[in-house]
Amino acid sequence: MKQIYRHHNKWEDFKNGMYCSKSNTEYFHIRQAIHILSNPLLFELIMHKMIKEWKHCIEHNLSNKNTNRKAYLGAASCNFSYKVPEYCTRIAWNSLDKEDQYNANTCANKVIAYYENSKQKYVQLCLKFI
Repeated sequence: MKQIYRHHNKWEDFKNGMYCSKSNTEYFHIRQAIHILSNPLLFELIMHKMIKEWKHCIEHNLSNKNTNRKAYLGAASCNFSYKVPEYCTRIAWNSLDKEDQYNANTCANKVIAYYENSKQKYVQLCLKFI
């Protein structure tokens, strides 16, 4: 898969406040992120909904295999659901036990594979019409 570049002004996560450096409701945001990341079914459902609705930031970040795409999906999912800033998701991640981290990473890997397969199928479909 070739990397897709999108300017940050088009990123839905940027517009949603994912990269802000201070939250007035930090404790609340951290608790929300823990709730999402420690619940594999909820986390996976949110990720699938997000990749359908947030086209620009998802293409930019998931097409780049040189970044930590699992961490991106975690932070973006928390932001997508509850406008949790990325730094609050990092704090939440570090408070999870190893089993919850493993389960969240497993879910993220499944969604990354789904994304890559759907992009590959789309390209193959387009090539049939050329």
